[in-house]
Parts: sequence; structure tokens; C-alpha cells
Amino acid sequence: MPTRKYVFKNRSYYHIYDKTLDHNRIFLDECVSVFTLMPNHFHLLVQQKTENGIVNSMTKIMDSITRYYNIRNRRKGPLFLPHFNAVPILSKQQLLYVSKYIHLNPLVAGMVKTPSELLKYKYSTLQDYSLHQSILTWIDMNKILKHFNRSKEKYWQYLIGNRE
Repeated sequence: MPTRKYVFKNRSYYHIYDKTLDHNRIFLDECVSVFTLMPNHFHLLVQQKTENGIVNSMTKIMDSITRYYNIRNRRKGPLFLPHFNAVPILSKQQLLYVSKYIHLNPLVAGMVKTPSELLKYKYSTLQDYSLHQSILTWIDMNKILKHFNRSKEKYWQYLIGNRE
């Protein structure tokens, strides 16, 4: 599995979290379909397969990021608020909307200016969904792409619509 660099922002400072994300250790049996890392927050679309699986996984993620950041910056204390938001997905329409919301977040937030720049945004699974070769082998794209006849081009058209 390739190593990827993830950037997190705390106030006005960018820091690099340069580790191989060990999916099996962090997510146990949960299935990650979509994620986007933003400067001050992140979005995950995860299917829970075990009771309290997402809560346990999120606790591990938040603790790992905080520990890394605090050691690197010689500080103590929490980085995040003590909770996260989780919303159950109850329909196909909601699933597709959430994946679209997560993938378009850098464009909507103004971090990238055009859909073509969005394709180059490194801190998202969109590259896996748009390139012919997948970078992150632990991402389960089938949960989303099955609704587009497994076509990455059709999914891309769904995302951008009339934006190009």
C-alpha cells in the first residue's frame, strides 16, 4: 500500500501527517468508501459492520492524529472537539448525495477553483474514483460505482453536472 501525505490545519499552521494509513488496524471491519481531508476537518463515508465500529474507529483516528500532532509540535491537549457527527444513510439517493458532497467539498470551499483542479486534489478518494488505476486499495468504490454501472466517467458526470 503506498504511503500518502495528509495535511491537517490547526489554526493557521499546516502540518504533515506522513504515515501509511493502516486500514485494517484503524477500521477493523468497517468499510470505507469515500473520504476528503480539508484544512480543518475531514469527511468519511463508512459502512459500519460491527456494533460501535465507527465510534471505535473514529476514536482511534482522532487519538492518533492528536498524538502525532502533539509530539511533533511539543504540545499537550486535544485538537478536536470531543465528539464527531455520524448520520445513518437510509437510501440510495442519500448515499449518492453524501458521496457527492464529500468529493465536491474542496471545490465548494474554494480550495480548488475548477473541476479539473478538483481531480488533482490529493487528500481525497476522488482520484481513485476518477483515475483508471486505484491508488488506495482499501477503498471500496463498488458501494458507489455500482449505481453508475461501475463507470468512473458516469460518476464524474454525476459529480460535476454543468460545472465544467
